[in-house]
Amino acid sequence: MVTGCFTCSFKFYAGAERRRTLSSYTESKSARHQFNHLLQASTMATLSDDTLRKILVQIQQTAVQSQRNLNIAKTQIQGKERERRILQLTIEEINSLNEDVNVYKGVGKMFMNVPRPSLQKELKDEEKELADDITTLNKKAKYLEKQFNDAQGQLRDIFHNAPK
Repeated sequence: MVTGCFTCSFKFYAGAERRRTLSSYTESKSARHQFNHLLQASTMATLSDDTLRKILVQIQQTAVQSQRNLNIAKTQIQGKERERRILQLTIEEINSLNEDVNVYKGVGKMFMNVPRPSLQKELKDEEKELADDITTLNKKAKYLEKQFNDAQGQLRDIFHNAPK
């Protein structure tokens, strides 16, 4: 017996071939698509509990890993935003000083007199770098949040559509 999906040409084959095809498919990057196939296929009832358990564990691991990485990314974003705010305040403070005031930069345990324009340029470059890092981390967090929500949706679908 062969059932298939028109959108991805994935087919469930009867017997050992079906299990081999299914096990290789479980390692693909689209677990939601895979799960939809499992729900739609008439062979759902004949799939072994072990195969279904493996799929469930894989989805749960994806959800946990996504949540963990999302929390890490959010923490990194907060740290970078704090650093950026400190730099902005430092730049504002330096700009508000008179031109004849000397500025110093901390180097280890000492302070060195540095020209104001070079310090201002260095601080602005550092601020731009932090802004770029924040943008990148926000994109990463958005992706991880989507991945987590997809995994949660899959788990909801599994338990909502489970045979009673």
